[in-house]
Amino acid sequence: MQSFVVMFVCFGMLAVAIINGGGVSKIISELNQIDPQLMNLTAGFSWLTLLAYLVGFFVFGFGFSISQPQILVRLLAGRSPQEVKQAKWVYLAYVYSTWIAMVLFGIACRVLMPNISDPEQALPLYATQQFNPFLVGIVLAGVFSVIASTADSQLLVCSSAIARDISPGLHRRMSRKYGVKYEQFMTLVVGILAVIAAISISSTVFSLVLLASGAVASSLGPAMVMILLKRRTHYLALNSMMLAGLSTAILWRVLGFNNILSEVCPGFIVAVLVHEVLMKSVFKSKGHTIGETLRK
Repeated sequence: MQSFVVMFVCFGMLAVAIINGGGVSKIISELNQIDPQLMNLTAGFSWLTLLAYLVGFFVFGFGFSISQPQILVRLLAGRSPQEVKQAKWVYLAYVYSTWIAMVLFGIACRVLMPNISDPEQALPLYATQQFNPFLVGIVLAGVFSVIASTADSQLLVCSSAIARDISPGLHRRMSRKYGVKYEQFMTLVVGILAVIAAISISSTVFSLVLLASGAVASSLGPAMVMILLKRRTHYLALNSMMLAGLSTAILWRVLGFNNILSEVCPGFIVAVLVHEVLMKSVFKSKGHTIGETLRK
């Protein structure tokens, strides 16, 4: 139901924006008057700069795709490979169709709302200007449903990972002693930390997404790749690689190198190197694939 609401909002808002803008051709004409480079595929860049730009977007796209544990766990929990393939295409169709619709809506808003102070408020502000309160409520419901479902899923996945995966031995001991209350407590702790972070950090949503995606993709991403590739591993090696990737990503951003290359790239490389070095030295005679662990 949420997906239908979101798709209705995305495509509905885009259609209204195109109609109010006088059609696609008129919007393109006015965009060229604002800045001719807006409709230029190369944006005036040299081919070398354009190549670097595309590589950077590829790295970010890869990092964003593997930085969503709430999505990845659903793929891993599929009942069969066929079900996972079907879910993959449904998810990709939904995500990219809504993304494209919202990108086009944002471009149209360059014409319809040229003096807006905060571009991230374009959707709700345009809705309040064009629709009655009932339709505005539907638009806001679509926005907040995405926020709430993502936050809820990430909260549960993060708390479960902390409680279960960082130290399986500790999880077994605490579960025997406290039962499900141990995991409930970890969920509460993660929720409190998330609220504190949300209140304390003052930045745009886009900047926060870049920061969070880079951090998660550099830490959790390499571990997920090792699991999907069925590499021989050990839980301490996985924890070490996640810590190394996260530390590298943070250091890369602190030093300001993220303006040249996304922190996902160095973080991912360092994490994989740490894992392979540990598995070939410290855990040479140990380790197993995740599939072997599940069968046990």
